[in-house]
Amino acid sequence: MLTCISNFPLISLSEVSAVLYKDQLIAILKESAEKKRSDGMSWPLHILKKFNLPVDHETANLVIQSEDCVAITILYSSGNHDEAIKAFIGTISITDNYEIDAYWLLFYQMYLNGKIDDPYKDGVFKRLKDNKVNFLPEEGITSAEKECQRIKDEWVKNIFSPITGGTTTEQELF
Repeated sequence: MLTCISNFPLISLSEVSAVLYKDQLIAILKESAEKKRSDGMSWPLHILKKFNLPVDHETANLVIQSEDCVAITILYSSGNHDEAIKAFIGTISITDNYEIDAYWLLFYQMYLNGKIDDPYKDGVFKRLKDNKVNFLPEEGITSAEKECQRIKDEWVKNIFSPITGGTTTEQELF
């Protein structure tokens, strides 16, 4: 099976303690929150979560104030700022599908964890949950990722299938 490390920040392959660069990650996170840069918040939050490094309340509030769905969802997944995030979603109009749609990922992850009811009430969140869909899985590979890898491996295998009509066999190559 092909192994792909592109899903993991290279920093996670380092032997340097994550504590040493926590302050820099927080500084990047604060600046990105102030400037509403989604990727500038999401990656530091992901790395901080991966290494169990907490985000202080001031920084968490900046992330929430940015109103960035992905960043807030990753912050939520750390489990340290539930009350502030619940207060934020309390400001979103549940009767306005446009507003709900802007935060569907956050709503779904909170629904998945039993923190809120389905704001859509159309059964889609239930179906996702019944099929164990989690957009922020913990460590490991989900069954959906395994299936994607199987399909990818099969595709690569077909591209590099043995050439017929030649005299060199696969055994001779190895």
